[in-house]
Amino acid sequence: MHILTGLTYYRPHTSGLTIYAERMARAFTRRGHEVTVLTSQDDRQLARLDCLDGVTVVRVPPMMRVSKGLLMPAMPFVAWKLARRADVVNLHMPQLMQPTLPGSVK
Repeated sequence: MHILTGLTYYRPHTSGLTIYAERMARAFTRRGHEVTVLTSQDDRQLARLDCLDGVTVVRVPPMMRVSKGLLMPAMPFVAWKLARRADVVNLHMPQLMQPTLPGSVK
């Protein structure tokens, strides 16, 4: 099964949410699932495409910051591309530029 998880921040950023998402992604990977995390490139030194402990990490560069929030106009397009091949999409809210996918609850 292919699982897509979307959240604003992921490793190396540290928060309760990032720790939870990382543990969940690693656990699914250990069980043989393909896991992709879609997140922000909150630090320009981070790779846009990375693999951490078997988890594929796709980072979208932000256009600008609003406090801790990030405006990422490219996020819906990247999310749509990745969601089309995922069996499960797990979104962590809120996000400033959260994509609305066809068939999702509005």
